[in-house]
Amino acid sequence: MVTMSDNAPPRFDKQEYMTELLENQPVFTNVFTMMADCRSSVIYTIIAGNEKGVFAINPNSGVVFTKKIVDYEMDRGFNLTIRGTSVIHSYAVAYLFVHIIDANDNAPEFVHTEYVGNITEGAKVGSVVLDGKAEPLVVKAKDKDSSLNAILMYEIRDDFAKKFITIDPNTGALRTAAEIDHEVISKIEMTVEVWDMGKPQLRSRSPAKVTVYINDVNDTPPQFSAQSYKAEVLLPTYKDVIVTQAVATDEDTGINLKLQYSIVKGNSEKHFRISKFSGAVYIDNEVDIGDAYTLTIEVYDGVFRSRALLNVSITKPVQRPFHFTQEVYVASVHENSPLEETLTVVQVADRALNQQYTFSLLNGQGKFEMGRTSGVLTTTGVSFDREEINMYNLVVEVGCFCPTENFKALYFLVLSITPLLSFLIVYSLNV
Repeated sequence: MVTMSDNAPPRFDKQEYMTELLENQPVFTNVFTMMADCRSSVIYTIIAGNEKGVFAINPNSGVVFTKKIVDYEMDRGFNLTIRGTSVIHSYAVAYLFVHIIDANDNAPEFVHTEYVGNITEGAKVGSVVLDGKAEPLVVKAKDKDSSLNAILMYEIRDDFAKKFITIDPNTGALRTAAEIDHEVISKIEMTVEVWDMGKPQLRSRSPAKVTVYINDVNDTPPQFSAQSYKAEVLLPTYKDVIVTQAVATDEDTGINLKLQYSIVKGNSEKHFRISKFSGAVYIDNEVDIGDAYTLTIEVYDGVFRSRALLNVSITKPVQRPFHFTQEVYVASVHENSPLEETLTVVQVADRALNQQYTFSLLNGQGKFEMGRTSGVLTTTGVSFDREEINMYNLVVEVGCFCPTENFKALYFLVLSITPLLSFLIVYSLNV
């Protein structure tokens, strides 16, 4: 039989002890009881590993308890050195390892509050949604907890969005659930929710907003506003007189909406030209122009082409005694002025109260405008360069709307550019 001497130092039955403590326990929670064998009483103290003052030990009973609430996210464990001292100051040392157990006390949080991605229209089901760097778009959240408490699940909350987009519940990666047509849906907005697998389950305080743009593909041909157009040109006519404006539309967008116009048939004598990007048709060569033309105009979007017919009739205007209030109008404008200036007001003399006149500038070339009912001729702010053009022959179509009949006539305005000033002379020519 082994007995201890009265002078023998205290003795712990182990050199090392281990215990667990759930985080967030209240102060004075008992953690572990240290016991050392000794013939005399033993005084227990913590001599190392308690620099934060989280624990204390009852000097008489050896019960280790908390003095502060422990946060797993701050401290995962403690290694306490405990000494037991006898009345004669002999002592023994043992080690207590306190492992902190994570409690599900942190709700997951999204890394970003908003996510933006894109997918090409018509992409196959299951195609990956991409971010702005052409990398897979992944909705990410983080959780300060660990183990099951940090395993996250993702879900799209919007039923409409679920028809087109799916989210991997484990990773947050987005894919298509259906083929999407940009012309029907140009973007999909949704909210994504995340929760953890701890007990109790905790959800994010606010969902993430996700916007997926559907990139347009040039899959729709352009269409003219009409299959055929009619236009009338009054003689005499001049270069740059506008004939008509062809209009085409395309359901595609962005770079797929850059339409280009051309005349592909009926213009062998080059009497007409069409603006490549606006679709406006002009007189290009008035010499020996015929009575009628049927032009085939085409619009091209880079992939698809569409065509329409333009029937142009060349006619002489009805002779009517139109007279201006002045036979000659004179105005001036600085050659390089960028300002919008009023040049003159063209007025019909002896106009009856029940007669309405309209004024149309047929070849303003972007530099001149005329009030439709006022006859006010103005510049548009585009500066004049005499070295480029020193004379403008402007054609004005005047329409008269009378109680008994309607008719039109043409008048011509001649603008001469000088180095410093521009003089405008309007000749009252009935044709």
